[in-house]
Amino acid sequence: MVRSTGDQETRTQLKRFVSLTFVLCCSACGSGTYYQSNLSFNQEFETGDIQGALNTLQAKSSEAHGNKAFLYDVNNGLVLSMLGRYGESNDYFEKAYIFGEDYRTNYLYEAASYLTNPAFTAYRGEDHEHLMLLYYKALNYVKQNNFDDALVECRRLNIRLQQLSDRYGSDNKYREDAFIHLMMGVIYEAGKDYNNAFIAYRNAYNIYTNSFQDLFHLGPPQQLKIDLLRTAWRSGLIDEFNQYKEEFNMPDYKCEINDQPELIFFWHNGLSPVKMEWGINFAVNRRDNWLYFSNNNMQMMFPFNIGGFNDHDRNNLREPS
Repeated sequence: MVRSTGDQETRTQLKRFVSLTFVLCCSACGSGTYYQSNLSFNQEFETGDIQGALNTLQAKSSEAHGNKAFLYDVNNGLVLSMLGRYGESNDYFEKAYIFGEDYRTNYLYEAASYLTNPAFTAYRGEDHEHLMLLYYKALNYVKQNNFDDALVECRRLNIRLQQLSDRYGSDNKYREDAFIHLMMGVIYEAGKDYNNAFIAYRNAYNIYTNSFQDLFHLGPPQQLKIDLLRTAWRSGLIDEFNQYKEEFNMPDYKCEINDQPELIFFWHNGLSPVKMEWGINFAVNRRDNWLYFSNNNMQMMFPFNIGGFNDHDRNNLREPS
C-alpha cells in the first residue's frame, strides 16, 4: 500500500511509474538475494570465524551507504560485539536504529519495490530487528559495567515496543515484554539498586500473569518469583515480601543475603531464516495509447493508458540505470 502524501508531484510520479514497475518485475532477479551476494560473510559467521566475517564485511564498505546500509550496520554491530569491541558495536547499532527511525520513504521507489524486487528500495529493517538492536546495545553496556546506559536502552526498548503495540489493532496483540523488565531488574540488581530491581521484577511478573498466561499459556518462572521476593526483602518492603510469599505458596522461603558473584547466562540460539525472493514475468504489448502487462500462466493482465503522458514521461518507461 502506498499512502498519499498530498503532494501532487509525488502522485504524478507514482502514476508515471506504475507501468515501469511491471516492466522491471524480474529484471533484478538475476542479482540474487542478499544472503547469496554475501555468501562468504555468512559462511564465515556460521562456522565461527568471526574475525574473518568482520574482514569480509568491512571489505564491502560501499554497502555502508545506499540500499544495504541498515544490514551493513547491523552485521558490523553484531560481529564487533562478539569480538568484544562493545563501543564500536554500539556505534553501528545506533546508526542502524537511527536509519530505520529517520528513513524518508521515496514513494516512487517504494511502489516499485512492492511489484518488482525488494532490493530496489533501501531496506530499513523490520520491527523485531529494531527491538533486537536496542537489546544488543543494552547487553554491550552491561559487559562494560555501564549499567546506567544499559537501562537507558532497556527503556528505549520498552517505549519502542509500546509504539509498535499502538500500531496494530488486534485484541490479542503482543503489548508488553516480560523479558525487558526482567532484564532491567537484573541490571538494577547488579548495580545494587534493589528497590528499582523489585519494581522491574514486579512488572515482569504482572505481564506474565496478566498477558503471557492468556497469549502463550506461559506463567511466571520460579526464578522470577525468587528474584521478586529477594529484592522485596533487600528493599525493606516487608509487607510486599509477605504478600508475595503467600501468593507464591512459598511459606518457608527465607532470604539469605549472599553478595558472592553470580552468573546470569543469556543463551542466543540459532539464526533467523533467510528471506527468499519471488517474482513474476510480464510480457508487455502496446496497442495505440495502451500498454498491456500480461502473464498468461497466471491469467493476469494489467492495462495502462499512456495517452495522457508527454514524450518525456513516455521515455521514463524504461529501467533506471
